[in-house]
Amino acid sequence: MTLHRHLTTIYHGTDQARHVDDIAADLVTLLDERDANQASRPATKEPVPWTQDDIWIITYPDQFRSPDRTPLATLPVALDRLAPEANGVHLLPCYPWSSDDGYAVVDPLQIEPAYGGWNDIGRLTQDRRVMLDAVVNHLSSESPWFQAFLDGDPEFENGFVTADPDQDLSMVIRPRSLPLLTPFDTAHGRQWVWTTFSPDQVDVDISDPTMLLRLVDVLVTYAEAGASAIRLDAIGFLWKEPGTSCIHLPQTHAAVKLMRAALDRHHPDVLLITETNVPHDENVAYLDSGDREAQAVYQFSLPPLVLHTMHTGDATALSDWAQGLSEWTGPDTTFLNFLASHDGIGLRPAEGLLAQDQLDAMAQRVATIGGVVNTRSTPRGDRPYELCTTWFDAVALGDEGRGLAHHVASHAIMMLLPGLAGVYIHSMLASSNDHETYRQTGMARALNRRRFNSLDALLPLDPAGRAGRVNAGMCQVMALRRSSPAFHPDAPFEVQPHRNGLFRFRRGAAPDEVLVEINVTLDEVDGIPAGGWRTTPHVSATPGRQQYDR
Repeated sequence: MTLHRHLTTIYHGTDQARHVDDIAADLVTLLDERDANQASRPATKEPVPWTQDDIWIITYPDQFRSPDRTPLATLPVALDRLAPEANGVHLLPCYPWSSDDGYAVVDPLQIEPAYGGWNDIGRLTQDRRVMLDAVVNHLSSESPWFQAFLDGDPEFENGFVTADPDQDLSMVIRPRSLPLLTPFDTAHGRQWVWTTFSPDQVDVDISDPTMLLRLVDVLVTYAEAGASAIRLDAIGFLWKEPGTSCIHLPQTHAAVKLMRAALDRHHPDVLLITETNVPHDENVAYLDSGDREAQAVYQFSLPPLVLHTMHTGDATALSDWAQGLSEWTGPDTTFLNFLASHDGIGLRPAEGLLAQDQLDAMAQRVATIGGVVNTRSTPRGDRPYELCTTWFDAVALGDEGRGLAHHVASHAIMMLLPGLAGVYIHSMLASSNDHETYRQTGMARALNRRRFNSLDALLPLDPAGRAGRVNAGMCQVMALRRSSPAFHPDAPFEVQPHRNGLFRFRRGAAPDEVLVEINVTLDEVDGIPAGGWRTTPHVSATPGRQQYDR
């Protein structure tokens, strides 16, 4: 049995190894009971193939507000106006939370009442494919599960990772320069709890089978609520083993495979997507390699490579990297391509693809225009880890004309490459950095997380204004993607020699083969305006973006 095999890998060498038969039986019982309770659920579905129509808008659940609706009920109104070509929405955490803009989840099985309820999620799923985040690596320190751990509840006393503070944990890879362990007073005395991301985000321990089953139950809840996709947030850090890097361990990969297998029993139509902000080779390791794991990974190397390309007008590094993409795309696996998100622009995924001086120069350029460079600790000292900025400000570098030329062109690269497409809502609006909220919170990522308190005040967009012009261009690229099977996520792809500042590639096969040429410079090249593109011969021979040239 597949579930049994993955459990054997997870618990090999632990005290639970001799109980794998019982754990597998408990998991099957859980899944079958949940299925039996869904009397009105349609019969088991077949896996849903992705298409060139799959464009997901990444947004917070409370991104837009209106006086007569919940934020989740307001969201579809905004999406209809701002992104009519998109068929999906990636909802960032919509659960009760205590910090980190939702990623310190208090209760993963409830919707934050201030956002709405599960009925709002259900209405969203009627017209759109909905992706929900599953934060399975950690929970809020205010979570009832963790409070039960503190109280010594036997059902939760092994549910969170603890360690000896005198233990050598120097090999552990950290995403943030914060203490790895946080002390908490429990019914059994003071314990040091593993907190990978912050003292308010306590790491769950799946070496306790009961906790692993609880997390699988969370995934099933999201599938039953109508989610078309589930993103496993920060999944690479799931299994902890002192003396190792504690990232991408075999037990973590086995846990992802177990989650995939659990969903496959009754929800094979739900895509499982991993989020690992790491170098490319580590990221793609979560894709199916003959043993079903994730069907898609967030494509983290793309944002820094595209930003470097737009800053320098040189497509060499992007072209060299892109030549290997076809190896990982097909009927069972693909990428979720994106440029901007609620987080910063990660630089680790470009390590080995760009030289350190190129990464440092990109960070310096973003810092010069008011972005913030977060760092991480390494044996060689602090290194730039992510760039906190909106995408428009990052490509504009203080010049709105440059931003208008390069914002949509960079998204044309992202949307026309192999894979699904994810577009952060602020990229549809050409948003600038929110310095006021950053000053108030002290949180650098707040620069790129502005909320809109009045949807009526935001819409309609002025077609002559920056947001209106960029929004029209973004919708144009989305329509181009959807117009031809050449841009199907799995369609053939071949990088062409770049020249004179053009990033060039072929998509599709006859009779739908298309040559795409995107101008990454600030000058006209071969008749393509700065920030424009050309597709030939079967989609359009007209350079795009003409209606909002500088």
